[in-house]
Parts: sequence; structure tokens; C-alpha cells
Amino acid sequence: MLRKLFKSMRIYTRLWLFVAMQLSVMMSMIDILIKIELSHKHRKAELILNFYLSGLAYSPLLSASAISSLFYGYGLVYLNTAGCLDNFLSRIRKASLSVWDRFGYVMFLPWLLGVGQGLFHFPYYEVEDAYDTGTINFKLDFWYFRLVLTLGSFVMAFRLLLALGSFLIAFRVYRQMIRSRYIQNIEPEILDYARRINELAGFEIILLDT
Repeated sequence: MLRKLFKSMRIYTRLWLFVAMQLSVMMSMIDILIKIELSHKHRKAELILNFYLSGLAYSPLLSASAISSLFYGYGLVYLNTAGCLDNFLSRIRKASLSVWDRFGYVMFLPWLLGVGQGLFHFPYYEVEDAYDTGTINFKLDFWYFRLVLTLGSFVMAFRLLLALGSFLIAFRVYRQMIRSRYIQNIEPEILDYARRINELAGFEIILLDT
């Protein structure tokens, strides 16, 4: 099972990165409230999730913006240029690749801003005391405090590791794609093969440094 999962992550790296980045940004948009009620009849803790549906609705756009940097020319280089718009589409592909090569990392900023707004929000709690004497059972309250502290620490750690890990992996893939475009000090046969790829593409998708 785990072997299949790791194999799927290697094959569909961008898809898994999108899932991780989307989960991270959604968790950053949700505030966690633990409501504790103390009374003679019952003592209970209630978990409340506060979020805005509008924020969660547009959150996939933030993740898609970041993932678009993991495709050459934001994916526009894969346009089919066959037809009457061949020249126009070829120019779009060439321009998109040039912009991506210089400013591709900018597409990570919307996602970083969305995640950064709630990345360090610690789950908070409130206590409702219904005792007639007006006092709180401090042992019980301290137990709930430890519960909130443990849960809050786990949520913050998971949220931080997920956001940091997915961003670092995505940015590493982006940097590898940038470096893979430049070829230098290699055999003439490989240079000739790279030139033919550029001719088929209609622009320099591989930069040759001879």
C-alpha cells in the first residue's frame, strides 16, 4: 500500500503537491474554538470550526496559481499551434516561457499570502461556568487546558510542516525546471538533438550555451 502511494507521488508529483498546498491553505483559513462547559449536570467540551465559505471557495485559485509555476510557460507551451492561428499561438508560447523563466516564482505569492494569514493562529478556548457558587473546578479546568494546549500544538505543528514542506518541494521542482532549460559543455550529438527540439517547438525551449 505504501509502496503504491510513494509510486503515485513520484508519478503525479504536481497533483499531490496541489492537494497538499490546497489542504494547507484551507487549514489556514479555519479558526478552531474549543468551548468548555462546566456545570453540576454535565461537563463537556465542544469543538467549533469558524470559517468563511467564500474564502474556502476561492482557495483553489491560490493553489492553482502556485502549481502553475511547475509547468513550462504556465502550461501555455503545450498549446496546439496547428491551424490558422499558428503564428499567434507560437508567439504566446514563446512569450509565456520567457515570462515564466524570469518571474515564475511570483505565482507562489498569492498562495503564501493566503497561508500566512492564519498559519500561526492557535486554537483558543472559552469556559462557561454554571456552578451556583461561582467557582471553577481548577483540576478539571487544568485538564481541559492541557487538552487545548496539546491539540493546539499538534494543529499548529501539522499546519506549519504541511505548508513549509509543500512550498519547499514545489519551489525545488521549479528551480530544477529552470536549471534543466540550460545546456552547456555537452557532446555535439546532444546539442544537435536539443536544436531539433527547439525547431519543432518553434522557439528556444532549451537554451544552448556553447
